[in-house]
Amino acid sequence: MRLCILFIFVFTFTLTAKTLAQQEKVNLDLKDVSINTLLREIQKQTSFNFVFSIDQTRDLGKFTVKAENETLESVLKRIFAGTGLTYEFSNDLILIRREKDSRPNERKQKEIRIVGKVVDETKTVLPGVTVQLQGMKLGTATDKDGCYALNFPDMGKTVVLVFSFIGMETVEVKYTGKDTINVVMKEDKVLLEDVVITGYANISRQSFTGNVKTISAAELKRVSPTNVLKSLQVLDPSFRITVNNDMGSNPNVLPEINIRGASGIGLTELDAASVSKTALQNDPNLPTFIMDGFEVSVSKVYDLDINRIESITLLKDAAATAIYGSRAANGVVVITTVAPKTGEILITYNYGLDVQLPDLRDYNLMNAREKLEAERVAGMYDGYSHLERVYQQKLRKIEEGTETDWLGKPLRNTASSRHTIRLEGGNPNGLRYALDANYQANNGVMKGSSRKTSGIGVELQYNYKKIRFTNMSQYTGMKSEESPYGSFAQYTVMNPYYSYLGEDGNILKTIESIEGNRKANPLWDANLGSYNESEYKEFLNNFSLQYFFSHTLNLRANIALAHKINTSENFTSPDASKYDVAGSSYKGELVLGDGQVTTMDGNVNLYYNNLIGYHNINLVAGINWKESKDKDKTTSLRDLPRGTFTNPQFARELSGPITSSGQKTRLFGAMLSMNYTYNNIYLADFTGRLDGNSAFGSESRTAPFWSLGLGMNIHNYSFMKSVKWLSELKIRGSYGITGKANFPARTARTVYTMRNDFVYPTGVGVDMAAMGNRNLKWEKTKITDVGGNVSLFDGRIDVTYAYYERRTVDLIADMYIPASSGFVSYKENVGQILNKGHEVSLRLKVLNKNDFQCYVSGNLATNKNRIVKVSDALKSYNQQIEDNYQKLLDAKENNSYYVEEEISMKPLIKFTEGASTSSIYAMQSLGIDPQTGQEMFRYRNGAIATKWLASENVVCGNSEPKLNGTLSANLYFKGITLDIYFTYTYGGQQYNETLQGKIENVDLKGNVDKRVFSERWKEPGDRAKFKSIKDWEKPTYATSRFVQDDNTLSLQSLSLGYELPRELLRKMFLRQMRFSFNTSDVFRVSTIKRERGTSYPFARSFNFSINVGF
Repeated sequence: MRLCILFIFVFTFTLTAKTLAQQEKVNLDLKDVSINTLLREIQKQTSFNFVFSIDQTRDLGKFTVKAENETLESVLKRIFAGTGLTYEFSNDLILIRREKDSRPNERKQKEIRIVGKVVDETKTVLPGVTVQLQGMKLGTATDKDGCYALNFPDMGKTVVLVFSFIGMETVEVKYTGKDTINVVMKEDKVLLEDVVITGYANISRQSFTGNVKTISAAELKRVSPTNVLKSLQVLDPSFRITVNNDMGSNPNVLPEINIRGASGIGLTELDAASVSKTALQNDPNLPTFIMDGFEVSVSKVYDLDINRIESITLLKDAAATAIYGSRAANGVVVITTVAPKTGEILITYNYGLDVQLPDLRDYNLMNAREKLEAERVAGMYDGYSHLERVYQQKLRKIEEGTETDWLGKPLRNTASSRHTIRLEGGNPNGLRYALDANYQANNGVMKGSSRKTSGIGVELQYNYKKIRFTNMSQYTGMKSEESPYGSFAQYTVMNPYYSYLGEDGNILKTIESIEGNRKANPLWDANLGSYNESEYKEFLNNFSLQYFFSHTLNLRANIALAHKINTSENFTSPDASKYDVAGSSYKGELVLGDGQVTTMDGNVNLYYNNLIGYHNINLVAGINWKESKDKDKTTSLRDLPRGTFTNPQFARELSGPITSSGQKTRLFGAMLSMNYTYNNIYLADFTGRLDGNSAFGSESRTAPFWSLGLGMNIHNYSFMKSVKWLSELKIRGSYGITGKANFPARTARTVYTMRNDFVYPTGVGVDMAAMGNRNLKWEKTKITDVGGNVSLFDGRIDVTYAYYERRTVDLIADMYIPASSGFVSYKENVGQILNKGHEVSLRLKVLNKNDFQCYVSGNLATNKNRIVKVSDALKSYNQQIEDNYQKLLDAKENNSYYVEEEISMKPLIKFTEGASTSSIYAMQSLGIDPQTGQEMFRYRNGAIATKWLASENVVCGNSEPKLNGTLSANLYFKGITLDIYFTYTYGGQQYNETLQGKIENVDLKGNVDKRVFSERWKEPGDRAKFKSIKDWEKPTYATSRFVQDDNTLSLQSLSLGYELPRELLRKMFLRQMRFSFNTSDVFRVSTIKRERGTSYPFARSFNFSINVGF
């Protein structure tokens, strides 16, 4: 009876399957395709999956099939007719086997059922994991609880289950007869790069034609656990940070950054403000930083806790950046922060100890005896008897043991700590939450300097049916202090034969100079209570609402609100020695600064993502708006009483009027972006955007931006499948136009302010506060980018290449006008700049086993910057530079010292057609005349003379290297990691101011470089590099003699880490524990020998970190 029922059941089920097959219709038009391609197309159009052996179908040849609304049964009969194969329906499967093996009526096919659960290393369930039989088209996916069930017929051979998920390592499990298989998947750092995050959408890397670089948080930490921007420069050489030789490792100085070269003209030597110590708000070369969908400042990124970062994506070409329109010309840096993890509550704690040591390896100053001898040889004690007495007094001090280490007095070895704690958890289909707090101190190597940041954040994510709510609130506070010891440069010129202490053991206020005058002692000022402090408090809230109409269509709205409060206070004590030396009429100064910035950034986007046959479409359409308001006020007071009376009410007077400024800008944009692939072979990207910006005048308030990218995945062609050693071969190219408008809001509009201090007979008067230019046009950058990727031997060798051209037109810069107009300059479209270069990277997977992995990588980038066109505005700037030099010459001839020598003696930036924005201008020198000891110059017309002329300054070098890059090695062995990163530059030049200021043009009244006597001209016939030391008081102006090649190699970072094994962690009731050690700037070699960190020294750092998860 049971056998009869079973027979009826099998017969009915088979009949039902065949009936379904007769009902399902397919449409095919395929020519000369393989059986695999044919069956894959049928699977897409029906609810059935095919199960077959590749060995059985390998020799079937090509098929040409055409069917219009034909039943599946009919098509299958035609396909397998005469092939020796047949098919059989089993549930939702179609089994293909040889005809002689097909005896369905004689035996029942045995069925295997496997169930299980998939989780990650933190025991969080993973929904959507693909579970497939290896070598077959049969599979399923895990549900919202991470569970799966897979049914398949017993084929009498070994079966392997393959578990795959984006961002996780693929897991293969052999079926050994157990009906339950649970799997724990580990995060795959490499596969995180398979998804491109543009800030608007997530796109498959294989289908994207843009030039991007994705960097995971783990990679960032390997280079530097504290400095995000430094890590980016090491990992991608197109991200360039300008070396600040003046401010060194000052923790309060924000870096100058560009991606693929400078495309604009920023602040110059004629500007009063210094770009090095600001937030670079209007820097024309600064890339746009996007964090979780909204724009943030570079200071926000500089102070960002690296533990909050999930990944960073650099968008470089137009196909990648055009979606940001007028904010995209300099490239875009997209930062994705860590999202709350689901599952049980997870608590992670990170502790870091950072030690910094001053790096004085590039200083080569004389000791006391050497310095005194240099003065004697230079003739400073010749001619008068009292000078001989001065010499003997100094010599006696040296013999008594006076040897003051002035360089060490303002410096320290310092230690700082970092703390981050994070609590997270929740349900993937309900509420997810995260709470984090962090504190980071960065104590500089100059005593008293520091930058301390702290923050707290809350993130909530809630899924309700088709709606997802996300809200992130964050507070960040920063407090910085500059060193009360002042500029390090003043210590490098202090003579070591003078003590800073008096006979009573107290610090001297002034020190006797060679001329017998008193010289300020910088150590005196450091202990008077003077200070220079600043801080900001920033409140941020980012809310998004997402509605899923279907699995292919959703709508997301996002709004971010940020409010930042800045304050600063700079106090100089009335007891400061500068007031005694200068004979000032007042003593004590206090400068107060207050500012606020409020920003609202919102967007509404519609997303469509669908696979229709071979066509994959990823579409985004939306609008974006941004409004920013800022205001600043500065109050300067002077003449304060002695003591700790730093309150403004104790000041006797204002040192000038209270200055205030403010601006308000609005940006509105509408955009459409589409990513399209056909059969994962042919690729296309298109973006169009229209932006409107209130910063422009009425004549050009809006501007369009667009990009088009095309590409091919050659490895996905059917004829390439047989090339087993080729894993990937992709070519791509793009062209587009992007823009920028990062200049003050008043640039294009003339602004007037009312005068309330006096009423004229005709009414109240007004002042012109800003001189605008209503005809100012948008600065645009036309970007061409072509390149490709090659991956060989299953990813063991990866090579990427890109060539780009970035042509910036209608360049916006200052046009200098006579001061009699009431203004120094106004903005104008002044020219064109071209940047072009190559980028190459190579990655070798030397060894890849479970417990031993080794990777070796290298990259390089080249960039050639050229000014293509210069307007009269830039020519006027060049003329003003030459006038400054001429003013210096005239002042020297008249024995006047009102010109600032330190600024005017070095080469200043000029802008001429055919040159670069980083060109070094100086007189073309032929060296020192062996007969006279005077320097010989070659003029533009070929004439040779000894007179230095400002108008004859020409390009003598370029500070931008011809190429730069990184060499690295990454090793993993049983939980131990070792990461080494070398950086190099080649082909650039620098103007060696040490040769000029500390050797040839040396001021012997202070300490000097030991090379001061080397290669000096002494008598006729000498072939020397430097002038006679007796001419030390005669100034040496910018000359090509001091332009030197600057090729460098640095061991930028060395990192060692260890992660405890899981077995030990379980015994300790921990989820994770990792120890790491990192050191940066271990060594550096350069072809140029000069003092580095002249106002603030560079430092070497050592970092120890521990990460614990509960």
